Amino acid sequence: MTSHTRRAVLAGLASVGLAGCTASGDSQPPSEDELPDQCPTSQNLDVQWPQNLNAEAVADFAKTYEVAYRSNNNDLQPPWSSSSYSARVEQEPKRAADGYQLTLVVSASIIQAAGSLDAYEVDSDGIPKITNRLESSDLPDDPTYIPIEEVEDRLLYRLLESAAVNRVETDSVDDSKIEQYSELIATLSPDASIIESPSGGPEYAYFDVGGTPVLLEFRIATSDGGLWGEEILYYVTEYVVRRTESPDSSPKNGKLIECRFPE
Repeated sequence: MTSHTRRAVLAGLASVGLAGCTASGDSQPPSEDELPDQCPTSQNLDVQWPQNLNAEAVADFAKTYEVAYRSNNNDLQPPWSSSSYSARVEQEPKRAADGYQLTLVVSASIIQAAGSLDAYEVDSDGIPKITNRLESSDLPDDPTYIPIEEVEDRLLYRLLESAAVNRVETDSVDDSKIEQYSELIATLSPDASIIESPSGGPEYAYFDVGGTPVLLEFRIATSDGGLWGEEILYYVTEYVVRRTESPDSSPKNGKLIECRFPE
């Protein structure tokens, strides 16, 4: 690599926040040929590598990095679900080759949401005939009844049809479709509005199902879950960060998640 190209690469590293620590002096910096093929790489997590590589600094770095890594890579989509992570050191950092190896224990608190669709046959005042779970004061005044012919969604259409025959019908909507159904119901009915969060309250919409009045209630229910005691192994040097979720594997052979050239 020419000196001109090398300067350009190092300038690029600075632009993505990989500038960091100085060499520890324990060994000579590796040549670029000795670093992994994927170097440089970055998760862009804005977590600074330790300026001085020692056991305490590596432990603090790995805990902060793991929380940021988890938060950045989870597949939960607010406001329908949320999570918070924490990490503690299970095995203190130990010298390994040119860096440190340590084990973390990760925990998470997760709130997941699911939508429920409940349809009720109602009387002339718009009050469900078969349940007292709903308070009449919570229901819209002077509701607008939407012809079922305007409903194109198959699940919703069948639910309303069944409620007109059976007086009540229920179904569920998984978390990936909550926003879709909230927007659909709000588009169909002026009595509904888009639910902004799991605590935003239910939506109500009235439908005329072949002459039978039906009330639709769309509600978001939340459930708590968690991840407790998962072990994650890290290998940290001045130039590479590797991570593995397998307790039987050496973290030195784990997934490369950060890498930079020596300065």
